[in-house]
Formats: sequence, structure tokens, C-alpha cells
Amino acid sequence: MINERTTEKYSAIYYGIIREGVKKMIRARISQTQKEFKEVQIKQKVSSLDQFGLGRIIENEMQFGEKIYENNKK
Repeated sequence: MINERTTEKYSAIYYGIIREGVKKMIRARISQTQKEFKEVQIKQKVSSLDQFGLGRIIENEMQFGEKIYENNKK
């Protein structure tokens, strides 16, 4: 027979799991939003530099730098 204390314990565990899941989803969304924002910033920088023909070079260097950073982070 399940008593009230056991029910409270399992309820707390269940809600803790849900809370952590929600936190992870929020962090993932924030991360995605930051990435999208960064991509927009890169595109804006590239378009502003395209008048000098430098945009494509700068974009490639920035992406290469980000790949190095991501690899070093792992």
C-alpha cells in the first residue's frame, strides 16, 4: 500500500524531472536564438563589406574561427 509520504516523494521526483527538462529546453532555445542572431550579424557584416569585395573573405574566416572554437570547446 502506498502511503501519503511515498506519493509526495514520487511527486517531488516527477516534478523535479519535468523542471529540469523544461530548463534544458529553454537553454536549447536560447542557444538556438543566439546562433540565429550571430548568423544575422555575420550576414550584416558581410553585406556591408561586399561593397569593397571583402565580405566573402571575412565570412569564411569567421566561420573557420567558429569551427576551431567549437572543436576546442569539446
